[in-house]
Amino acid sequence: MKLLIVDDEKFIRIGLTTTVNWSNLGIEIIGAAENGKIAIDMINNLEPDIVLADIRMPLYDGLELSKYIHDNFPKIKVILMSGYDDFSYAQQAILYGVKDYLLKPMKEEKLMQSLERVKNIILEEQKQETNLHSISQRLDESLSISREYYLKSLIYGSEKTFENAKSNFSFFNIPFEPNNLLVMIVKIDLKESNEAKPSFANDQLRCEIKRILDESFDNELINIFGYNIAALIHKNKELQPDEFLHRLKYKADKIVNLLEISFPVNIHIGIGSYQPELERIKNSFNEAIVLTQYPQASDKTKVLLATEVKNNNTLMQKNVFKIDEDIELSIRAGNMESIYKMLDNITLQIRPNKKDDLDAYKRLCVELIIKLNKFFDELHVNDSKLFTDELYIQIFHMTNLIDIREYILGQIKIYEECLNQFKKNNSNKKLIQMAVQFMKEHYYENLSVNTVANVVGLSPNYFSHLFKQEMGKSFVHVQNEYKIEKAKKFLSEGKYKVGEIAELLGFSDYRYFSQIFKKYVRCTPKEFMNVS
Repeated sequence: MKLLIVDDEKFIRIGLTTTVNWSNLGIEIIGAAENGKIAIDMINNLEPDIVLADIRMPLYDGLELSKYIHDNFPKIKVILMSGYDDFSYAQQAILYGVKDYLLKPMKEEKLMQSLERVKNIILEEQKQETNLHSISQRLDESLSISREYYLKSLIYGSEKTFENAKSNFSFFNIPFEPNNLLVMIVKIDLKESNEAKPSFANDQLRCEIKRILDESFDNELINIFGYNIAALIHKNKELQPDEFLHRLKYKADKIVNLLEISFPVNIHIGIGSYQPELERIKNSFNEAIVLTQYPQASDKTKVLLATEVKNNNTLMQKNVFKIDEDIELSIRAGNMESIYKMLDNITLQIRPNKKDDLDAYKRLCVELIIKLNKFFDELHVNDSKLFTDELYIQIFHMTNLIDIREYILGQIKIYEECLNQFKKNNSNKKLIQMAVQFMKEHYYENLSVNTVANVVGLSPNYFSHLFKQEMGKSFVHVQNEYKIEKAKKFLSEGKYKVGEIAELLGFSDYRYFSQIFKKYVRCTPKEFMNVS
């Protein structure tokens, strides 16, 4: 720890420098100044931790020096010395953050105690600063992980993700303009010389490439997906869509050049199209993935835009490529037989020698697996055999239609086995318990039978029947009972108005809430509040 002595009396400067055993205190004398002006120059150059200064000095006294340090170097601690027991000096010293006020002549013991106390203050502050830095670092890391997880949930289409989208975008400091978003995929192909290296080394390489993308696209959601990196790009609203895409392509070209010069990789970038709503952002993701596999994505053309690729006759533009609502219902009901039939019907329409058809088929397979994964995620089924980030990469590396079909059928079979195991392990009673728990956790929503039935993997009609059989009451009755219990709690606490409580419980209409409350409690919310 460094100490600067400031005193206009030479013998005091020499005495303090030579007579005190500073090394025992862990303090180094870095200089001695005869007035405040000289001290300021030394402070700027030497950056002491502690300044021990006399109050009364010519040119620039100790109080003026203390003010300068307080305003410009708040971390430096000041101890003032004075031959006068002047209360006004002490008051001024306190204003400027002076840590101690010593009267001359002073005993060495008193000086040592003062310095030890100030030194401990500095050490404690340094410790707190280190802890804060560590906490800040961990928060940054947590935020980074949260951003990456959120991008995955957007692409996988989690319903809860879309419900809370506006607040999540605000949390990540991204303007909430869903129709101004698109997905960009950076495909990383390792050069042969690097493929033999340990996988952890290549993982580090991908992380380094992601870091460069983070810097290039400030405040965008970016995540590693297997051997690819996905970025959710937000359009500058001051630019027209075409102009923004032109600029984005130019920027992407520069990034390709930078990455290929810096690392042993070949880079291709696919940029998906804008989507009319956030729930369809996965379409932009799928487009971008397909674009990185296109024959046009060669050494000459490293960046492709979905808007530039015109394939009006391919399956990408045909209705046959879409997963319709019946298939969504089949997935929800766990009807794998319908999924097998859909896949077979589409497979029959593929022209195996037509790469555009094959790419579209791959995209459909990825979308199907994503929907299945979303369903199992809602069931809280965590099985290592289910969807991984590498799965879709394996699909896109396949070139034979039969191989792709067999691979996807094998994956669907795994899902079917997991679903059967889930049903086997979860009796009807347990499923209804899960449903009730979900209702309690989401009391603030206006849940429908369909929503909760989907959560436990049952059809709405069967779920309603089973729910009443197990609970002895209807779904709506149980939901209202729990909401009313919550309402009574809120009313008793007295923190919210009745209208606010109605909103907190998912009632869009205040009067309807009052009617329901009176039906179950036999008094109005206001009457209940007055009694409470």
